[in-house]
Amino acid sequence: MDDIYPGWDGLRAGAQYLNQHILTPITQGQAASWQIWDWGNNQRGAPTEPANGWRSFEGGNLVIVEGCGSISKAARDLAQICIWVESDAPTRKQRYSDRDDGIFDEFYLAWSIQEDEFYQAESSQELADLIISN
Repeated sequence: MDDIYPGWDGLRAGAQYLNQHILTPITQGQAASWQIWDWGNNQRGAPTEPANGWRSFEGGNLVIVEGCGSISKAARDLAQICIWVESDAPTRKQRYSDRDDGIFDEFYLAWSIQEDEFYQAESSQELADLIISN
């Protein structure tokens, strides 16, 4: 999901992009095609990447999507199984900070608000087939 969120305020838009460009084509037996998000330039596409950041997937036996916003009502209809990984708030915040040595700590509050709103609107945890406490 990190490659497809359109910026720090794009959790919901990233979930929609996932469904439209990746999950829907795959479930219809078609190739998925998507363009990564260039976080440094705040735009879709990456001039320093091959094919300007376009990626594709032409099918296989298993597709695993992980990240905030990957379980939505629309995604649930397209997925064979959904797994919710749960951690308490202090642990989540610490892992967020540790992941990139605190570089993005200023975005934590805004991002966590988006998560809470998304998960409530989409009933993400309730849609999961399995819940793992981590």
